[in-house]
Amino acid sequence: MTFLYLLIMAALLFAAHKATRIKGLLKAALWLSGTSALTSTLIYLMGSPGIAVIELSVGAGLVTVLFVFSISIIGDEKITGEIFIPKWLAISITVVAFGILGIMTAIDSIPQLKAVQAELIADTIWVDRKLDIDIQAGLIISGVLGILMIVAPTTARWMKEKRND
Repeated sequence: MTFLYLLIMAALLFAAHKATRIKGLLKAALWLSGTSALTSTLIYLMGSPGIAVIELSVGAGLVTVLFVFSISIIGDEKITGEIFIPKWLAISITVVAFGILGIMTAIDSIPQLKAVQAELIADTIWVDRKLDIDIQAGLIISGVLGILMIVAPTTARWMKEKRND
């Protein structure tokens, strides 16, 4: 089972890397959708089917549809801007994330700590439902604001041109 987790995580990291480095907006949105689908699969395999379904429906479904809709409005432009995150910071964040993953894997192999960890994770996910509700609300609000930011200038320009005619 650990090999399957590592395989999915490797695919997830590859898809996330492609989503951030590819030049076309539509292709980046599709890679992001793949990242969300792989995340959902990983969450499902870890024993949280409810959160996996929410991630799949919102992350891979709703957000992808909103991105594709937005891209169809503004056009699939090539991304030519500079990368705004320094390479050292990106590498540091990655090393810390893998370090935490390694610690969690090490704790998982110690039976006494495994029971405590499982109880904490179960309480966080199933009892304290605030985390997933906040994440879903944030995703929905971000999606709506993103669409408004993309559509508003186009609509304003169209209304201005309509008045001038």
